[in-house]
Amino acid sequence: MIGTSKVTPDVAQYIQDDFVNERTEGASRPDTITPQDLMLRMNLVRTLAATHHEIEVSRATWDRIKALDLSRRTRLQ
Repeated sequence: MIGTSKVTPDVAQYIQDDFVNERTEGASRPDTITPQDLMLRMNLVRTLAATHHEIEVSRATWDRIKALDLSRRTRLQ
C-alpha cells in the first residue's frame, strides 16, 4: 500500500460524528460546512497521513486538517 492511507472504522465514526456536530452547530449560518467540504477534508487527511508515512489516518491527523481548513475558511470570509 504505497502512497495511500486508509481510514479505519473507528476513525471514520469519529469523522462522521465530528461532521454531524459541525453541521448541527452551524445550521443557521450561511457558511456551514457542506458535503463538498467534507470530501475536501477527506482527501487532505489521506494526503497528510501519506506524507507522514502513516498507514492509517489518525484522529490527530483529522483534527489537524480540520484546524487548517477552518483557518482557510476564515481567511476566505
